Amino acid sequence: MDEKYRILEMIDEGSFGDIFTIQTLSEGHVFVLKQISYRGNVMKNDYIIGEIDCLRSLKHDHIIQFEEVYINSNSVNLILEYAEKGNLENYLRERFPLKEIFLGRFCLQILKAIAFCHSYGIAHRDLTPSNVLITADHVIKLADFGLAVCAVTREGEVVLCEDYLGNVPYLAPEVLREVPYNALMADLWSTGMLLYYLLFGKVLFQGTAEDVMCNSREVPKFLYSLNTTSFTRTEKIVFKQIRNLLKFTPAERSLISRLLDDVKTEMAPHVTRCHMSGMIENMSDLSETKVITKPSRDLVCGMVTCDDTLRQV
Repeated sequence: MDEKYRILEMIDEGSFGDIFTIQTLSEGHVFVLKQISYRGNVMKNDYIIGEIDCLRSLKHDHIIQFEEVYINSNSVNLILEYAEKGNLENYLRERFPLKEIFLGRFCLQILKAIAFCHSYGIAHRDLTPSNVLITADHVIKLADFGLAVCAVTREGEVVLCEDYLGNVPYLAPEVLREVPYNALMADLWSTGMLLYYLLFGKVLFQGTAEDVMCNSREVPKFLYSLNTTSFTRTEKIVFKQIRNLLKFTPAERSLISRLLDDVKTEMAPHVTRCHMSGMIENMSDLSETKVITKPSRDLVCGMVTCDDTLRQV
C-alpha cells in the first residue's frame, strides 16, 4: 500500500480505527483510507467481513464506491471513494436550513440507496447523518456498512437479528426493547429519523435508550400534531414520508420502494422546473442504478492472506 498511496491527513478518529485522506503516487487521485483495528482471526469478525462484503458487492450511484482492501496482522485498510463535502451531520451544521432543491435531492437519493440495499435483503442498521456522505457535486453516498446484515435467506425467509447495536436516537423501538427484530423493518424507522434530521436539522429525541424507547410510542401522535402549513412543497413531501416511516408497529411502516415511487412522482415536476431555471446542474435523481453482484461471504473468504504482510486483495 505504501508503494501506491501516501497519507494526506486524518479526517476522523474512532474507537475501532481512524479515517484518512490518501493520494495515489502515480496520478494524484484522492481516496479515503478507513483503517479498522482487529484482534485474532479477521475471518471470524462478522462485522468487518460483512462490511467488506457489502462494499465490494453493492454497486450503486448513491453508495460509497469501494476501490480495494489491504489486510495485515492487526488492521483492515479499506480504500474508498472520497466524498469532499463530508457527512450530512456536519454539512447541515453549516447549511441548515437546506434550500428546497437540495432537500428534495438529498431525500430522493437517500431513499434510492436504502431501497437498493433492501431489494437484495441487505439491512444497513446504522442509518444516521454521519453515515451519509456528500460529494463535491452534492451527490449523496451511503457509507459505513459495518453493522449491515443480510436479513433474508436465499429461500426468502426473514432472519431475525439479536444484536442491539447502533446510534440510540435512530434505533427502532423493537431494537431498543432488545427483542429479536426484522432488520429491514428497523431500517425503515431509522430512515424516518434520518429524514427528520434532514428536514429539521436535529434529532427527534435525545437521552438514554430507555428515554428514547419510552418516547418512541408517542412519535406518530407528535408528528400529526405539528403545524405544517408554512412548509414548502418539498418540505411537505419529505414530511409525508417521515410520517409513513415512523410507525411504532413495524408492519405499519411503508416500504422504501413504495416511498421512492411516491417521491419520484411528486417531485418530478418540481425537479424539471429546477433544471429549467438553472438552479443546479447534472442532477441524476431520476436515473437508473448500477448493477449489483449479490453479496457472498465466499468473496471475502478467498481474499484474506494468512501471513502478517500487508497485501492487496
